[in-house]
Amino acid sequence: MNTPVTSLIREKINAELKAYESHNLLFKPDERNISLWKNRFVDTPLFSKNSEVNVEILQNFRQQKLFVGDNPTFNSSVDGMLNPSETKKRRILVSLVKELKFIEYLSKYPMPMTGNPSVYSIDLRNKTFVFTHRWVKHLYALKLFDKYIDPFLDKNFTSMDIGASFGIYQYLLKLRRPDAHQVLIDLPEQLILARYFLQSCFPHAKIAGVEEIIAIRSIERGFIKEYDFVLVPSDLYHRLGSDAIDFTSSFACLGELKREYFDYYTKHPAFNSSKVFHLINPIAGHPIRKSRITGETDISLLDYDCVTNAMKVYFSLSPVYIMTYNPTAVSRLEPFFEYIGKKY
Repeated sequence: MNTPVTSLIREKINAELKAYESHNLLFKPDERNISLWKNRFVDTPLFSKNSEVNVEILQNFRQQKLFVGDNPTFNSSVDGMLNPSETKKRRILVSLVKELKFIEYLSKYPMPMTGNPSVYSIDLRNKTFVFTHRWVKHLYALKLFDKYIDPFLDKNFTSMDIGASFGIYQYLLKLRRPDAHQVLIDLPEQLILARYFLQSCFPHAKIAGVEEIIAIRSIERGFIKEYDFVLVPSDLYHRLGSDAIDFTSSFACLGELKREYFDYYTKHPAFNSSKVFHLINPIAGHPIRKSRITGETDISLLDYDCVTNAMKVYFSLSPVYIMTYNPTAVSRLEPFFEYIGKKY
């Protein structure tokens, strides 16, 4: 079921879009060969020729896997029957949900249908639960947050997620810790989806976007605490203050980057002064194999300075980052590590 785009959200997104364009922050078609990621953003149908958001695309962005996948997102049935690839994916995910004992989390945090995702369903304890692979991954991150991270965070803490996409983890964290003030770092096109997703889910939330950020020279803790969510485009990440962030997370983002961009994020004082880290990323890149996930990078676990400069709280291989978003086959990802650390 589509979540309507209210006139207020549409007006705010259109204003954001114009601000991104006026400050030359959106990708241009001539940049399409610079990066695998940039190919996903140029010539997007999300924007019309008159620089306004396409409401129909916005309402269905998860079903159309716009920018990032949210399995199942493709038309996978033939004569009402799931294709073999989709059947296998569903079997893996349903098994995973049972193994992780997620019933409590699926009950407490039902998935919002904003963006009109296709869903898997499972019947447990006389109830039907719906979810996507991305929802399961972020529920799992929240479960780790509850067990290992929450005890270290004070009231009204600030958090930053690098590669936040459209904000599922921020949605869950807001439900779990309404006092949190969250910074989302990503490309402008992703943040426009995050504006729609988060504002639709939390109509009264205060959200700062590029219009507010462009007017200040430094994004300090005091500014962040005026808002529930602060949407920071990657090109303005350097404006974050050195002591602005308490908790930093990044899931399947840092390990996808070329080294210059990896250093841009991880060498920044805002990153290194964080009190707690939660990272779920590939153990190593495999540029020779040209993986869809790690094809551009040689980043490995050994490149994360915070892993050696902080006290390990939790470390393991991830049980949820296991499959690629390939509509025709099920492929296993290279192993992902999970790391939670606290500054000494």
